[in-house]
Amino acid sequence: MSENETANAQGEARLYELGVNLVPTLESNIDAAFETIKGYITSNGGVITAESKPALIELAYTMGKNIDSKWYRYNTAYFGWVKFTAQGEALADIKEELDMEGNVLRYMVVKTSPDASTDASAVAQAIGGDKDGDPAAPEAVEPDVEEEEVADAVADEVVETDDAVADEIDEKIDEVVEELAEVR
Repeated sequence: MSENETANAQGEARLYELGVNLVPTLESNIDAAFETIKGYITSNGGVITAESKPALIELAYTMGKNIDSKWYRYNTAYFGWVKFTAQGEALADIKEELDMEGNVLRYMVVKTSPDASTDASAVAQAIGGDKDGDPAAPEAVEPDVEEEEVADAVADEVVETDDAVADEIDEKIDEVVEELAEVR
């Protein structure tokens, strides 16, 4: 059993970060929707340690969501994040509530470190989003089964961030680039 599995089996609280894209049709109700998301964390025993209010961003690709048996596509979303500590077993309950939340377009939960945070409005500016802009109106579409399966797999994935792994990947990339330069 790995060290992480042992810690979770013993019920140790871990630090997580939830990144969430909320549907852009919320407009004036965005604060209430974000409070609901935070409520899922606290009602399952999580303790919020930091947060960034959602900011309107343009999405890298169109995302679909089934709302009341009708599919909608969105090109923008409200992106926000919450950093929290929680028991490993509480995470499954939090994710279940997020899966059922109609205002959540996509989300991702990652294990994180205390110093890893970027304000959502800074993210919006970096990718060209407009915090105060008008969201694009959704359009009804036919469901795309493959897109839905991929989205569910991504939403359910918990990714562990590790600076040492990132550094190792960077080193390997540098080595490959140098080798290619020598070949040319």
